[in-house]
Parts: sequence; C-alpha cells; structure tokens
Amino acid sequence: MEFWVTGRQLSASTCVWGGCFAVEVKSGDVTDVKIGERKSLHLAQACLGAIDGEADEPIHLHVIVNGERFALATLYPKSLPTQEFNLVFVENFKLSHDMRNGSVHFFGTQNRQWTKSIKDSDDKEEE
Repeated sequence: MEFWVTGRQLSASTCVWGGCFAVEVKSGDVTDVKIGERKSLHLAQACLGAIDGEADEPIHLHVIVNGERFALATLYPKSLPTQEFNLVFVENFKLSHDMRNGSVHFFGTQNRQWTKSIKDSDDKEEE
C-alpha cells in the first residue's frame, strides 16, 4: 500500500506523520483507524485512486463507528472523484467503500484533545 504525504512516498496501512493523516483503502478492504489516547482525528478529504475501467458508476464510502455503519459520501470517477469533509473523530473507527476494482485515499489531520472543558474554565473564573 502506498500513498503520498507532502511529497514523500510512504508505505503503511495508516500513517500519521507530522499531524497529517493518510490512508489508502483498497477494494474489499475495511481499514481500522486507531486514533490514540487523548487525540482526535479530523477527516478532511477522500479521493479516488487508480480506477480500472471507464464507467462513471457511483462509489459509496462508509465509516463504521462503535459497530454502526454510516454513509460518508458518494464519489463518481468522472464527475466527482473527490469529496471534502469536516468530520472529527475521538474514537477508533473503520473506513470502507464498495468500488469493485480500485482504491480510495482518505486524508486529514490528527490533533490533541483539550484536557479541560470550556465550562470548567468558566466556573473557575466566576469563583
């Protein structure tokens, strides 16, 4: 499995490098995304990789969180090969798609979670 992050070729199932997240999900695969303790992952984009064939059939992207499967987006090889997101995950999840032959690349950033809530800060200021 290969993908690119800021111009460098990397090989791994999931890569978090300098805060950037990238993963390639091949046909028939379900890829586990492990976020890490006290971190969150911002999923920003999905795009089609190499495509076998000429058809513009819809490709459905899915995310599985806590055993529940959700529709994420629908891509079309010719008319909509890329989709942007603004999703933040704080728990591990899985990515998949229904393309017969090819792959989908997902990109985003990994961040640390806040250790204090805004409400906690407001309560201390009032005292």
